[in-house]
Amino acid sequence: MWSAIEFKVFAVLIFAVGVWSDCREVDWSDSFNTLGLSQCDRVGDIIQGFCRSDYVPTSDYLGRLESAVCCTKPSPWAESLAFRIANWWNMFKPNSSVECPVGHFLTGLFRSYGTKIIALAEGRCARAKDYPPRYGYCYYQDISTCFDHTGCCLCKNGTFVMGLYRRECDDLYCINKLHCCSFLEPNKL
Repeated sequence: MWSAIEFKVFAVLIFAVGVWSDCREVDWSDSFNTLGLSQCDRVGDIIQGFCRSDYVPTSDYLGRLESAVCCTKPSPWAESLAFRIANWWNMFKPNSSVECPVGHFLTGLFRSYGTKIIALAEGRCARAKDYPPRYGYCYYQDISTCFDHTGCCLCKNGTFVMGLYRRECDDLYCINKLHCCSFLEPNKL
């Protein structure tokens, strides 16, 4: 016979596994090499992090961003969505950040001409339309060492990208923080 505490822990684990297990790497290796939009492959999915190819000091251009890790939003947030374009044209300058509007999560990036970070011109963002534009909690995930190597750099489990921060330089590895947030818990809506 299970105690009430054991049952609650079991229910939370089942909920967490069921809700957040639907994440996958979406290939951007072709789309992010040129002008245009790269985004999650299913409408309403949100980005948990990014994957890159090898860091090459003399040519660490934007095209080395190979994929995004996209996750399906859990119910009730996935039912009705509001989409926004975050205008970042010429805004992602050294030691600055770019973000989605409050309550929104990143679903894609629009790249303008050029190979440096300043060419990240727009963020494609989504939020649950029928819920307040707020987050559960937010933090900055330091990816400065992670983004210097091949592989994926992610927000912690249960949190998703709503913005990016860059340091002084202008190459891909200069993106050194992900601004990560969680959904507002249903009982706090």
